[in-house]
Amino acid sequence: MKFADWVAVYGALVATAVAVWQGVTYWQDRRPKLLLTSKTIFDLMGEGRSDKYVEALETASPELFAEIMGFEFTIVNVGRVKVHLRDLALDQSAPPRSFSLKPSAAFPRWIEPGEAIVIVPTAEDMAGVDLTADVRVRLTTSTGQELYENIRGFDAASARALSAQVLDGTYLDNLQASITAMRLHLREDPSPSPEDAPGEERILPTSARGSDGP
Repeated sequence: MKFADWVAVYGALVATAVAVWQGVTYWQDRRPKLLLTSKTIFDLMGEGRSDKYVEALETASPELFAEIMGFEFTIVNVGRVKVHLRDLALDQSAPPRSFSLKPSAAFPRWIEPGEAIVIVPTAEDMAGVDLTADVRVRLTTSTGQELYENIRGFDAASARALSAQVLDGTYLDNLQASITAMRLHLREDPSPSPEDAPGEERILPTSARGSDGP
């Protein structure tokens, strides 16, 4: 085979590889790419809910915590094409149940590239969901693609851990110290005044100082 023939074969192979690669990258760019995350939130705004939260902390009751708990879901389109979202649901296995969150999510709907959607399910959509047990979030697109996010149930161990953290004396002392420091920052100008002698320690007014400590 002549050199020119080898060059022709090599050129054909390179062209074929480039075409295949372009096809693969085009397909990958056109595929829906979504990110689904979740977090647990506490709703203390309703009447009597803050009192129930305090009671839940004092008793470390997962059932009481569950009465004021909820979820917040975030869906982000990290791809290059818009995606049509069809359904958002919660699945539980014991017993097998599924709860559609379409009313809260206003599905079906489109999500544009780079767009983020935050969904907080209503109490009506969450009715019947056992928050003390494990739950799986399921997002479905119009093409049948499904994404999942597993959420651990807020069980007795979770309730005890949260109660211990919030009611811990060190935690409360740090919180009070942060509040006191913020109040001092708001009341006092940090820049030295002209009448302050160089190197002289400034004495804060009694009303602006926190309680004496060690």
